[in-house]
Amino acid sequence: MPFTKLKQVLVLFIAVVASGVACAVEDTSSFYYGLSVGVGEVELRGSGTFNEDADNGGQLLIGYEVTPQLSTELRLNRLSGDVSSNSAYGFLRFSLPISSYSVPYAMIGAGVTDINAKDADGSKADFDALGIDEPQIGAAIGVNLFGNEETALNLEVSAYASDDIVQSFYSIGFQHYFGGPGREQSKASISLDNLYFGGLVSQVTTDLDAEDSSVPDFKNTLVSGTLGKKFNEYFAIEGRVGFGVGDEDVVDSDDDKWTLEIGHVVSVLAIGALPLNEKFEVYGLAGLTNAKLEVEVLGDTDSNSDTDFSFGAGGRFNFSEDTGITLEFAKLYDKDGVEMDAISLGFAQNF
Repeated sequence: MPFTKLKQVLVLFIAVVASGVACAVEDTSSFYYGLSVGVGEVELRGSGTFNEDADNGGQLLIGYEVTPQLSTELRLNRLSGDVSSNSAYGFLRFSLPISSYSVPYAMIGAGVTDINAKDADGSKADFDALGIDEPQIGAAIGVNLFGNEETALNLEVSAYASDDIVQSFYSIGFQHYFGGPGREQSKASISLDNLYFGGLVSQVTTDLDAEDSSVPDFKNTLVSGTLGKKFNEYFAIEGRVGFGVGDEDVVDSDDDKWTLEIGHVVSVLAIGALPLNEKFEVYGLAGLTNAKLEVEVLGDTDSNSDTDFSFGAGGRFNFSEDTGITLEFAKLYDKDGVEMDAISLGFAQNF
């Protein structure tokens, strides 16, 4: 459904407020700036004739910290490739300062994007004819890891969308706070009790068509980070963000080569645990998973992202009160004939 005039006014208002507040204040000690680089992708919905990949990108931002939990930002972003973009956005950032050195956050905002691309014949695309001149809504999640009170390593995943354009950007960079927010964040930090983090290395088996045995299963490697909260010894909520490592090639019964790349796998899960003794517990998990896959066959590439119900079971062996290793099996995705199963080995560490 096309954007209505009301939606356009709303997103432009958010952009003006977010960027205007950041530029109008006089207390420079609350300002921060940042630079980041990464990889991204631009998708032109319904275009069909355009190469939709973007390669490298960069981002410059300046922001103002209203409180340790709320900031406003103005960002300039560029993605370069066969489809490239120049973007300007205003954001509101909502931070959760869990300590003086670790600050995860989520963002929402809006802005405008200028797209440059080539048609299949190599000529410059006529975007006026396509009508992709609408404002975009943006969102991001990330974390700042402070090495000192003023400067942080920044890791972030962001996405921007309108009716005609979808952009994604995975970045690493730094952010520098003129006033050194570490002291304030330490005062405002929340309790770390019952929070934990970890990592997983998974072998993901993907069947692209469960009803067609002519295409063998793919076996890809997935590396994931986890962050969760235990409410008691029996129940926890956990988030996972994973990215595929490399491509997997198979040959079907017609000797055609298929290549599968896992872009990302993002899950929000409920964990039910049953401690068997002080060292070992078993658990079940259930929740939602969003997966992005890219398939290439006979020179044609198709990518898609969708969400489905996930479930699984595993066990955890605790070396100490705070550290353990995990082994689990999960049905990540089973929808429209596509099935994804994962066997994972990982670790979990209490804060």
